[in-house]
This record gives sequence, C-alpha cells and structure tokens, in this order.
Amino acid sequence: MDNFIISLNAVLPTFLLMAAGYLLRRIGLADERFLKQVNRVTFMVFLPVMLFRNIYSADIRETLNLPVIALALGALVILFFLLCLIVPRVVHDNKQKGVIIQGIFRSNYLIFGVSIVTNMFGEEKAAIAAMLSAVLVPSYNFLAVIVLEAFTNGGKIDKKNTVLSILKNPLIIASVLGIIVAISGLQFPEFLDQTFNQLGRVATPLALIVLGGDFRVSALKGRLFKALAVSLIKLVAVPAAMIPAAVMIGL
Repeated sequence: MDNFIISLNAVLPTFLLMAAGYLLRRIGLADERFLKQVNRVTFMVFLPVMLFRNIYSADIRETLNLPVIALALGALVILFFLLCLIVPRVVHDNKQKGVIIQGIFRSNYLIFGVSIVTNMFGEEKAAIAAMLSAVLVPSYNFLAVIVLEAFTNGGKIDKKNTVLSILKNPLIIASVLGIIVAISGLQFPEFLDQTFNQLGRVATPLALIVLGGDFRVSALKGRLFKALAVSLIKLVAVPAAMIPAAVMIGL
C-alpha cells in the first residue's frame, strides 16, 4: 500500500497539470494560438535550458551509471529496429507508419522521467535521470527524424535535411553543450546558475499544461483502436520486457 501511495504522489501531479491545461482551453483562457506559442517557447528555450543545467550540474563521475545507460540505449535501438520491421507489415498507410513507430519508441522522458524520479527519490537521485536524458533525448530525436523522413518521403531519406534537422534540434544542442561544460569543469557564477535553474523549472509545468491543452477527444475518432494499441505496447509490453531485464543485470 505504501508503494501505491508513493506512486500516486509521484504521478498524479503530472496528470493534474495536464488536466489544468485541458481546463484552461475549455474555459477559453488558453486558445490554440496561445498553446502553439507557449509550446514553441518551451521547446526552443525552457526544455533546452533545463536539459543543459541538469547535465552540467551533475557530477559525471558519480552519476555516469554505464549499466543503466547501456540497458536504456540498447533497449531503444532494439525496439526501434523491431518496430521498423513489424509496423510496416501491419499498418498499410505510409503516413501512419512513421507516426506509430515514433509513438511507441519515443517517450517524453525529459518531461516525465526526470520529474517523476525527482518526486519519488529526491534531487540527489534525479542527477542519474538527468545524465540518462543526455543520452536518450538526442537518441530519440535522431531516430524520430530518420523514421519520419523515411516514411513521409516514400522510403527515401533526404540526408542533408535529416542531418540539418538533427544538428539544429535545441535539445541535442543543449545535451552536447551540457556534456562539454560538465567535462570541462566550468563553473558558472551563482546568479547565472540560478537563472538557468529558474528557467528550467518552468519547463515541465508549462510542457504538461500545453500537452493537456492540446488534448482533444475528437482527435481519437476513427483512431481509437490504433491509439489504444500503441499505448498498450508503449506502457505495458515494453516495460514488461525491460524491467525484468534490468533486474536480471542487477539494477
């Protein structure tokens, strides 16, 4: 029962923030234009700053847990290739193939993962989650660009545009800069570090509010079965396979 209460306390704030976004749109305080603008600012500024600070402020020697990183990255790559083999055989609409593959393998780890780890285990353990995000977030974006390019361009990948999309991604840039600063040992003045900290703290609540505001039940019309299938694979099947694997290697 205690574990259940801990889980509720960790997860419910996430859902309540999304519910707040949905409610704000329903009562007219946040229209579509506002949500798009906030989403853009969050993606371009707040999330990169949060990722950047999470990485550079962590002690790499203490938080670099190679077994965790190897398991997470290995699972992601295996899942990606399995989906690329299986989904095109099951889904016949080319436009939906890439979306479904991305919907299963890509998570909002930066928004949900670090937040939930912090809620459950405190700021000290959040450093490990932040370091993991330095590996996973660029990987998610790299694979997402490839799969969407492949299935929206008739199976052909525009290498130049793909590389540019990856290099210009704010989250990837933030990850690389964070690692460089962490390795170099550069220390920012207290006022600058606190500014980064405050900007980063805005990211998760705003991102969740935007996610909730963007949610529309009508969008599920004609897609409910696929949405449920993707959700079950993502939230049940994949964890059911990976959690025992993590336990087996001693994590």
